[in-house]
Amino acid sequence: MAKPTRKGPSVSEKLESARANRYKVIHERNLLLRILIAHAGWDAHLVPAASPETGTWDRVLCIHSPEGQLHWKLSEADQEDFEGIAVETPRKDHYDGCKSAQKVERLETLAGVSQ
Repeated sequence: MAKPTRKGPSVSEKLESARANRYKVIHERNLLLRILIAHAGWDAHLVPAASPETGTWDRVLCIHSPEGQLHWKLSEADQEDFEGIAVETPRKDHYDGCKSAQKVERLETLAGVSQ
């Protein structure tokens, strides 16, 4: 009996492709955030992550918008996309308790999008 031949990419090839796509999407997000920072004129800085999960998140990008804080966790690989942005010692106003859903609402308000 002949050994069945594999059709299509292997699981490891699919995983590698998914990782590459993820990094591409994150890099594009980072570029959009740089454009926002450059053109909006809002205060933006990096702060050390409060409790990095086994080194996964190294820093947090904090943007103070008219609607409130916007923040994104950054891995070490993301940081080259934010060279030149100040790294600050955490202050009480670096995080206002905003969760992801609230951040999305703030972004939608800033973009003039109604849900």
